[in-house]
Amino acid sequence: MWMTPDRFRWSSFALVLMAGSIALLLRLGLLPELDARQGRSYLTVSDERLRDPEPENWLMYRRTYNGWGFSPLDQITSRNVTDLSPVWVFQTGVFNEHLSVASDCQ
Repeated sequence: MWMTPDRFRWSSFALVLMAGSIALLLRLGLLPELDARQGRSYLTVSDERLRDPEPENWLMYRRTYNGWGFSPLDQITSRNVTDLSPVWVFQTGVFNEHLSVASDCQ
């Protein structure tokens, strides 16, 4: 279904108006949580951190270079794992083309 020219014009106007409003609010500091300069400071991801990441941080897919995917955290145990349920899922629609870690490509 195609939009009529008038409806397209109003949709475009609304989009530009919304983007301009957000930009203005950011500039005035009224949306500080969206302003990257006022966000949390992040640690640099160094080679050292990639080789030995902090227990709570997964800096790469499967967490470590060996692709083990083990978490040293202990909140989830064999006793409470059955109480878990997924809260978010993303399906790519690709069934056989995903590669897991760089070592698979050697």
